[in-house]
Amino acid sequence: MKKKLLSCCLLLAVLFACLPMNSVMAKTSKTKAQAFSYLNGLVGQTVGSGECVALISAYYKYLGFSPVSGNGCDYATNAIPSGSGWTREKGGVPRPGDILVYTGGYGHVAICESTNVAWHQNWNGRYVQKVTRNYSAGYTYGGQYVSYWGCIHVAFADETPTEQPVNLGDSFYAYIINTAAWKHLTYDNDWNITSRTETGKANQIWYFSKQSDNSYKITSVKDGRCMEVHDFGKVAGTNVHMNDYNGNSAQLWYIYGTSGAYKLRAKCTDCVLDLADNSSAEGTNIQMWTSNDTPAQKFQIWKLSLPTIPKPTLNVAIDNNYINNTVFSWKSVDNAHYYDLRIMENGNTIKTIWATKDTHCNVNLPAGNYTANLAGINDNFRNYTFSDDISFSIPNSERPTTDFNVVYENNQSVIRNNTDSQQPVVVIIAQYMDGIIEDISIKHEIFDARETKTYSHGVNARVFVWDSLTGMKPLAKQ
Repeated sequence: MKKKLLSCCLLLAVLFACLPMNSVMAKTSKTKAQAFSYLNGLVGQTVGSGECVALISAYYKYLGFSPVSGNGCDYATNAIPSGSGWTREKGGVPRPGDILVYTGGYGHVAICESTNVAWHQNWNGRYVQKVTRNYSAGYTYGGQYVSYWGCIHVAFADETPTEQPVNLGDSFYAYIINTAAWKHLTYDNDWNITSRTETGKANQIWYFSKQSDNSYKITSVKDGRCMEVHDFGKVAGTNVHMNDYNGNSAQLWYIYGTSGAYKLRAKCTDCVLDLADNSSAEGTNIQMWTSNDTPAQKFQIWKLSLPTIPKPTLNVAIDNNYINNTVFSWKSVDNAHYYDLRIMENGNTIKTIWATKDTHCNVNLPAGNYTANLAGINDNFRNYTFSDDISFSIPNSERPTTDFNVVYENNQSVIRNNTDSQQPVVVIIAQYMDGIIEDISIKHEIFDARETKTYSHGVNARVFVWDSLTGMKPLAKQ
């Protein structure tokens, strides 16, 4: 029995020894200080072939993992040691001890010591040296331009493994709420972001869109602008504001943690979204700050459902006995806060009535053929639904057409009675603004045979001559 037990133990030992090192070691036993001491001891020496990747291979071995083969550019895609807690981040901000990856041609790799200081090999010689430079700036290496791709975050024995961003879905609408203060992130009129009491308006509703690197683009429903860290700031206290989206690292956000305790970190920095001074006061500023696990940095992302707006039905009525001869009407529909009416002629929009809360609108249109449609709009989410297009025609509305003629000249109209008899008529002078009557003047006149009269008015006026005896209807000021 003892011999069998001993044989089994020996077999297990042999199998264990044959396993790759990185499959049995979940995490390096080295601290960051030990790794830095090792790297400093290599300065001035040639490691392996003297290539940049030879330094990284030695670094892998020192940390207890099997090296990988390939050029510097291959570190953007090659395998990370299994179970190591290491992560790869395209465009990420490196932390001390991380591996910097450059692509273009054969690429290049180095090891970050601190802000803008790194250990390189085959930089200006095939030996290890410390170089001070902007790590994110590209440069020419071996006759080939290389650019900063990102970094491999290394987990040390004295550090908590790098947090992994959470996946909340590909795209969704949500409030962002500081959980402790229960105040909503709000896009103010000056493009700044503050925390305020819930209003449900568009400037408190955010649209999240997941990117290929698991970060999120966060835009405001108010106008489509994007949440951004000011000037790519990396220090605590950097402001957060809104800007037009261009896809840079100050506008992409990683989300960590769990519901009610989410942390949001911009891709350009290690700092996280923070409620200034952990204040619950109305209008408290939103900023970036060093991650410290305080309530000021814990947020709820409260998902919202996009409201459904039924299709509105647009009706058009023509009545040439009115100055505003076209009456548009519709019934209100659920979830629509206002309506936009669009009128087109020959495929071109000639007039739009914006953001009306009424369910009717009177418009003056000259004779012609038209198409119109109506959009019901939700003011909070800025989503909308269009009605079907409706086509209609306006006949000539001026009468009589032969007894009188009107000639416009120099901000005045000349009206002539073309008959050989006296004629009682109504002269209407209508002042327009964007196609809608702003003011009208009604004059009951008697024209003698062949008489001409002149009426002065502004440039945006139109003069009508109508029969005063029959068919008249009230004229209403719009």
